[in-house]
Amino acid sequence: MSDVDGSGAGGPATEGTAPPTEGMAPAAAGMALATDSMAPAAIVVYSSPGCHLCEQAMSELRRLQAELGPAAVGIEERDITAEDALHRAYLERIPVIELDGEELCEYAIDEQLLRERLESRR
Repeated sequence: MSDVDGSGAGGPATEGTAPPTEGMAPAAAGMALATDSMAPAAIVVYSSPGCHLCEQAMSELRRLQAELGPAAVGIEERDITAEDALHRAYLERIPVIELDGEELCEYAIDEQLLRERLESRR
């Protein structure tokens, strides 16, 4: 760990320098964890029970997950009927596919776009 005050002792921060991060978890210290780049892609599917398009999307995503491996792709299905806010936001667009917090697809999966985004994460 580099010293904050330039003394080589790792002492307290002086005015205008960053506070010491010794003893803090790397994420809390503002440092990226080496494992972050290896974390699986976070795919969220907003769906509803009985939605045939949602079932089709989940089937396609599970196929993709089997191909790429669960260590590369994590899938979470969120039932929009469980929360009023989700129901209002997604009712007319399900399934909605989100990758790492960004909405990529609605109604159907754009597999080419999804693959491109997954590849760009590597």
